[in-house]
Amino acid sequence: MKRLFIILVCLIPLFTGCEKETDPLPAKVTPEQKSPAKVATPETVTPPLTMKHLLQEGIEATLVEVPTQALPIWRKYREQKPTLVLYSRDPFLAPTPAALEEEAIELIQDGASDKLSERLLFPSSNPLLLPDMSLDSALRTELFSRVVWVFPAKVPIDQLDGELVPQQLLELGAIDQEEAKTFVYAKGVASGTVQGLPFKAVHPDALPTLQGPVVLHIDLGFFQPLYKGEIKTPLYPLLYKTMSDIAKLGWQGVCATLSFSNTSSGLPLSTRFIGPTLARLLSEPGLLDAQLPANWARRANVLYLPNFFKTEEINKLYQEMDSADPENPSIKFGYYQVSRQLKSGNKALELLAQAVALDPVYALEYPLLSSVAMEKGRPLEAVQMLHHARAAQPDNPFIALQLANLLIQIKHPEQAIKILKDLDRHPWSETYFPEMSAQLVALMTAAKESGTNVGQDKSLSLPEEKEQ
Repeated sequence: MKRLFIILVCLIPLFTGCEKETDPLPAKVTPEQKSPAKVATPETVTPPLTMKHLLQEGIEATLVEVPTQALPIWRKYREQKPTLVLYSRDPFLAPTPAALEEEAIELIQDGASDKLSERLLFPSSNPLLLPDMSLDSALRTELFSRVVWVFPAKVPIDQLDGELVPQQLLELGAIDQEEAKTFVYAKGVASGTVQGLPFKAVHPDALPTLQGPVVLHIDLGFFQPLYKGEIKTPLYPLLYKTMSDIAKLGWQGVCATLSFSNTSSGLPLSTRFIGPTLARLLSEPGLLDAQLPANWARRANVLYLPNFFKTEEINKLYQEMDSADPENPSIKFGYYQVSRQLKSGNKALELLAQAVALDPVYALEYPLLSSVAMEKGRPLEAVQMLHHARAAQPDNPFIALQLANLLIQIKHPEQAIKILKDLDRHPWSETYFPEMSAQLVALMTAAKESGTNVGQDKSLSLPEEKEQ
């Protein structure tokens, strides 16, 4: 359940560890830009009912934040009993909690779309399911006839110890002892039974021929173990090979879904552009046989040039990308990152605000900036960063909780208590957060005992919090 709290994303190169902070924040913080756009939600998408040969014919893919949010889309094809082909690092087979199983089955099978979407919101105070329960809940509600899980194997087939696959699934809690006994391995495919259905765990170079309708889901976390940097494993060739391998098989798709997983699996925000890239390849498969579109070619260079410390060239490329596609939030975010490296703090924050206005998930960068500001002894900027994050993601209670903690730390108890009282009114899940009410009370006590430093620090003038 640790993934439930992974809401802070490092300012980092693609798929790698945190990079050392080098540039200061500006003296003044750019005001929050309002009216952020939102990623398309499942209930607004009407999937096609006809089958199309995936990556040979175009199919519109739906982007969701976490894999559980694909459930309202998958359930539309329940009567067709398609095969699910799942590209992911995690099989998403964590067991649904017994206390929530009946509600989950009822909502997924027959619940109103708006109610189901509300309960699948993540992160939230009262989630129905966690993202790693996506496939488990889909199988419990009989959405599919079989599952092909394509896992990101880092070794060739002849070096893969396939006998370990069921053991690893068992250790994950994805299957039980009896299910583990059903697995047999041959030539890159571990075949068994999960929840009474045929289940194959497949090496990417051992994709099977499939008959009948297919639902394709790709989680961006699939690429993390496979990407070793632009010199060893250039990203675009990796993406193109993955999609080209699918094209060769002619799977008959009824729908395709993609999950970002930035809010659930710790994937860096710098990976978000991969989602729209894959979606475009699915809708325009002819691109697989053409030159990279101009901005994709620039992005490929942006990924490669850090190996040679070409920061100015990267900045120029982002200027060109932004001019060519000014409504692309991933470009704004990359431009923000390189602006920070060039110590252009005010410009960087302006670009980040523009990225957040187009895609509020990029607001997960603000808590990191808040931490940087505190390290530099600038509590006003630290608080403002979290205010920006909270404004962009009002449904994320953990940002508000972090803001309350910060206000207690810098001895501004009154505002902290207002936030904590608001959080205490949330319907916190007894299953996932059984101790949250007690923790909030403890924090309110700590706030009351913290005193105030307003008299000592006249420069710290904070905006008033309004109870919601």
